[in-house]
Amino acid sequence: MNRISEIETILHRLVLIDETSLIVNSDWNDVADDIVRSISSMTSIDDIFVILDKMGKDVSTSLYDVCGVRVTSLLFAEIATSCSDVSYESAANAFNREIFSRCVQIVEAADKKGHIELQMISLAHHSYIAMVNEADRTEDALKLAKWWNKFLEGVERGRPNNEMLEILEMRATALESLIDLDDNNRDAHVQKLADVLIRSYKMSCIVNRHFNSRTLRRLELIADWLEEYKHGDDHDVSEVQNLLQDGIDEAFVDRHHYEVETEVNLRQRRDLNYIMCCEILRSLCQRSSPAPSITSYDVTKENGRTASSLEDRKSWAASPEVLESDDDCRSPSSDVVIRF
Repeated sequence: MNRISEIETILHRLVLIDETSLIVNSDWNDVADDIVRSISSMTSIDDIFVILDKMGKDVSTSLYDVCGVRVTSLLFAEIATSCSDVSYESAANAFNREIFSRCVQIVEAADKKGHIELQMISLAHHSYIAMVNEADRTEDALKLAKWWNKFLEGVERGRPNNEMLEILEMRATALESLIDLDDNNRDAHVQKLADVLIRSYKMSCIVNRHFNSRTLRRLELIADWLEEYKHGDDHDVSEVQNLLQDGIDEAFVDRHHYEVETEVNLRQRRDLNYIMCCEILRSLCQRSSPAPSITSYDVTKENGRTASSLEDRKSWAASPEVLESDDDCRSPSSDVVIRF
């Protein structure tokens, strides 16, 4: 039987079905996606064969002359996307069946062929986590941790900032594992972790803002790095300490800007992100070394930097108890003098 006619008959039967009766079936969307993807792949391949056939009749004709660069790119991109979807499904299936080594093999093979999506990177990342944990501090665990880090370093190129943030978080996790397993090169891994955390923080300032829970969480990770890892007598951490201090200062400046932008006083504010950010700032101030006391909070047009003390700012962070206050509901920055 002609395969095209068979497909046409099946599609005609599908058209006659009431879709509302299929929605209740949890597998319907997956099946529909597979059908659409398969037909799209088939039509794209057919279009390319038509183009190549036309080129064969006229040797002087270029592929670009036949359909234009843009159309050709779209055709090949569609096939590449279909191949990527197949690889993702195979990797996800291996991951769900806990065949983690197979999942990693599929993802890394797809990466060698071209750009892979963040979801596939995440599958490989979590597969590496499972394999390193299963290896339980053996030599295999160290080898896996090295491959894990090398893989994540290789997939950074050409990513938008929001994806880079996710990958840098994965790299931090992988480096922490490598620090734990590789005593001989521990200092180098510790320094590389600091570099990754700083890059992640600076990028979050661009993608989000200074007064944002995601950005402040990255400052917390930098504070953790300063507290948890021994840096040695000859290891200068002053730059990291200064960055942490500057990050806290900039977050306080941006908090005032946020309050002005939202135009909501503290009595009315029920912004969970605002409350969370204030609590993170409170915690960061308590963990940082207090600077000499300065009563005013200066902001200059040139660099937006503060000249306030961390000790004074500890009391500025809002807490849920303050939000419930009926009488004294001043803004956390109401006692601050802003000078421009």
